[in-house]
Amino acid sequence: MAGGAAGFSGATLWLPNNRMAREQYGDSREKAMTYLKHGIGFSNTNEEDINAFLDNIDPMLDFIDPMLRSTGFDLGCVVSPNLGDYHASWEGGLPIGRSIDWRKGKTTDVPTDRHAWRQAYIEAAEREGAKIMLQTTAKKFVFRMQENEVPEVLGVIAGDKDGNEIAIKAKKAVLLASGGFEWNQSYVKDYLDQPDLYPFSFNTNKGYGLEMAISVGARLTNMSRFW
Repeated sequence: MAGGAAGFSGATLWLPNNRMAREQYGDSREKAMTYLKHGIGFSNTNEEDINAFLDNIDPMLDFIDPMLRSTGFDLGCVVSPNLGDYHASWEGGLPIGRSIDWRKGKTTDVPTDRHAWRQAYIEAAEREGAKIMLQTTAKKFVFRMQENEVPEVLGVIAGDKDGNEIAIKAKKAVLLASGGFEWNQSYVKDYLDQPDLYPFSFNTNKGYGLEMAISVGARLTNMSRFW
């Protein structure tokens, strides 16, 4: 089904220091940074990555919210009244404000509806020209090395449900938004600091996206951290 694991999730995004959290619940960049460093682990903290995350939260909401509002589902982003930080007692933590979901009419008077959220997202994507290909597994990048030894990704090789290979050319870039690797026992053994014997996820989460990223020299960090 379109949407993958997100189609079954709570349809909630954790977005520290978002505009609503600042205005209504006293969030700040300093609090968000402190909490993130605590959660990631000070020894593994990369402030450049954290800053990039925090810098783009409000612009992302400004981009995606009008798209979902303009669908037939009329969904708007709100602060989820039911979810706070998992460790709100940590320094920089908040009991409410950072979890965002989309609800009809932009009100918390109605419950969150992950089916509507998924369908609105699909409607908006297809309206923008997206083609959703189900049962199609990306397998590897097609790339060439540039003069500075940085790989330029040109597209992907994928496989359909019948085992046929499909070559898909990239117009501008390839964006990976894949699942985890918890069903790949080799990766679990290599990267996790404790066993993950009973994953609560789809058994197709075998790290295909991770394998593709590694093939072009992706920088890996905090691989032992998982929820």
